[in-house]
Amino acid sequence: VADYQEVDKLSILSETDSGVVCNSRPNSYVGTPNIQGLLFPPLASSALSLACAICHKVVYFDENGAHNLPKYRAMQSIVDKYGETRNLSLKCQLCETEPAGDATVMCEQCEVLYCDACRENCHPSRGPLAKHTLLEPLQGRAALRNKTKTKDVQCSEHEDEALSMYCMVCKVPVCPLCLHDTRHTSHDVQAINSMCKAQK
Repeated sequence: VADYQEVDKLSILSETDSGVVCNSRPNSYVGTPNIQGLLFPPLASSALSLACAICHKVVYFDENGAHNLPKYRAMQSIVDKYGETRNLSLKCQLCETEPAGDATVMCEQCEVLYCDACRENCHPSRGPLAKHTLLEPLQGRAALRNKTKTKDVQCSEHEDEALSMYCMVCKVPVCPLCLHDTRHTSHDVQAINSMCKAQK
């Protein structure tokens, strides 16, 4: 069957094809075939990227997985404010039971919410964890939000580098080290300050 399919592809791409549609096979494909798709099927490496169907922006995936997706900051802000106005209790992130227990503390260094039982089991106040700062859950969430806002200015791949440039092709901010990465070498890159002014 595989040879038949290859021969059929060749007949579609035949140099002697006049382009005239014959009615001898009414259920056959009518129209110009996607020659690129026939000759060059998608590479296996395309599984490492995802293109938006609307804006065609490509997001590349590496060991960070879904963390490479752009952050939807407006929606995160709405969800946070909704939770605060409703006084919804934050849930423990380590409880194995359903439903999870109400969080009583958040570790500022671990960035994890704990109920009393899980804190005692997983985060004892002795040994190296004794130096960690435990906050009220809502205080911890606010501290975490402030921490992530300042992190957004730094490159996620090169932690010591600031995001100073903007890749026009990928539509993402990049640091000087990212410019040497194979993903951005031939892309149009602008200074991030000028791009911010242009967007205003």
